[in-house]
Amino acid sequence: MKINFVEVQNFRKLKSAHIGFDTQTTIFVGANNSGKTSAMLALRYFLSSAKAHEPRLTFRDITIENWTKIDALGRAWEADQSEPQELKELLPALDVWLDVPLTDIHHVVHILPTIDWNGGLLGVRLQYQPKKIEQLKSDFLTARSRATDAAKAKLENGEANKLQHWPESLTDFLTKRLHGLCEIEAYPLDPAAKQNPEFGVAIPQKTE
Repeated sequence: MKINFVEVQNFRKLKSAHIGFDTQTTIFVGANNSGKTSAMLALRYFLSSAKAHEPRLTFRDITIENWTKIDALGRAWEADQSEPQELKELLPALDVWLDVPLTDIHHVVHILPTIDWNGGLLGVRLQYQPKKIEQLKSDFLTARSRATDAAKAKLENGEANKLQHWPESLTDFLTKRLHGLCEIEAYPLDPAAKQNPEFGVAIPQKTE
């Protein structure tokens, strides 16, 4: 059993990247700022064992392009409007595709797509996501309400409102609270629904 390839989503410079592995040694080659370090860190974050000394994801590990979308989601929560998209769709994920011989089925029985699986490619998504999205939403709205009330109180008292009140936005909230409210969850992927990358850009399949 070996890793055939991985696909990284929403992690730093890697919005949706396909990374193939050689049978023996894989070397990342590219210009400065091309995402080599991002790829290495993504593998380390998602595949290392969960020990106290291991690195953990922070808000700045989320692809910058998604920050405005996260703030739009926060504004929708505050206005009690329909959500533009789910938060977990904007957070980092790693799809790991394994080449597994039938003799190793006992190692992967929990991620088999069907009972007819007869060896070959198997995939699992490691998704960084809220532990309880409703709790995260409630905590954010409570924090925003307190910040808004504090700002109003200063204005009513004629005080200069030079200091900003935390959190100003959902990105501001998650910068401090992401780790405590999120975790990595695993989802099996369907080999039959796998799509080949286009020009090196991965096309991840949808999960529940």
